[in-house]
Order: sequence, then C-alpha cells, then structure tokens
Amino acid sequence: MIELKEHPKPVKVSFEADRLNRVEAAAFLGLQPSTLTADVTTKRLKIPMYKIGRRVFYKKSQLQVYIDNCEVPM
Repeated sequence: MIELKEHPKPVKVSFEADRLNRVEAAAFLGLQPSTLTADVTTKRLKIPMYKIGRRVFYKKSQLQVYIDNCEVPM
C-alpha cells in the first residue's frame, strides 16, 4: 500500500509580498502606466522589472532603490 504524504502549506515568498503590478508601480513612481508599458520595450528609463510570460511585475524595494539612485546632486 502506498502512503500519501500531505504537502505543507505554500509559503508566501517575499517577492509576492513586495510585488507590484504595472498600475501600482506607476502610482508608486508618480508615472503614468503607459510610461512603464513603453519602458518594457524601450528600456529608456531602465526601471527594474520581472517578466513571467507576458505579465510584468515590479518589486517595490527595487523601485525605491531606483528612486534613490535618481537623485541629482546639488
């Protein structure tokens, strides 16, 4: 007889807790969602992103680093 073991409950990975969709990321950065849509192909702004299939995600922590690196020295 085969004994089936119960799988543990899935653990929420930190990426999921930190993940933003395009609209949320645009609001966080103060941009239009269309700007992020264009940046996916042009990479002009070099905003860090993740693609899973056709879906695009952003990590809030990486967006904060991006903002911090955009500081213009006075």
